[in-house]
Amino acid sequence: MDRRTSPMLFVALMALARLTAGSGAEPVKVSVYYETLCPDSQRFFSDQLFPVFQELRDIVTLDTNAYGKAVDFMLGGTYVFVCQHGTAECEGNMMVGCAKNLTTEEVFMAFTDCVMEEFTGPAAGPVLL
Repeated sequence: MDRRTSPMLFVALMALARLTAGSGAEPVKVSVYYETLCPDSQRFFSDQLFPVFQELRDIVTLDTNAYGKAVDFMLGGTYVFVCQHGTAECEGNMMVGCAKNLTTEEVFMAFTDCVMEEFTGPAAGPVLL
């Protein structure tokens, strides 16, 4: 286990894994809502969620949503998004949303971890390509 990993999250998921091991049960589904430019989301994703996912990917299915405290509404026939940390955060959220739809879970998680560690939202994407 990586030294950054939250012991509580790791222990909770391990307990669930032991309960379902050998029972033929489906993987444990964990839903997470986060924001690409939120410092708390960045720390959680990189220090806890991604390391735990790497350890337990066989027994965990992640439902990650880069949306967090955003608001959306219709304006002139199109959707408008307003994000807590500004336009760059909305762009970062859309970028990782696209990555989620175009890659495997493993590639998506590694990509998003890199984006979150950069603390720059969408500006981190071109660096990776």
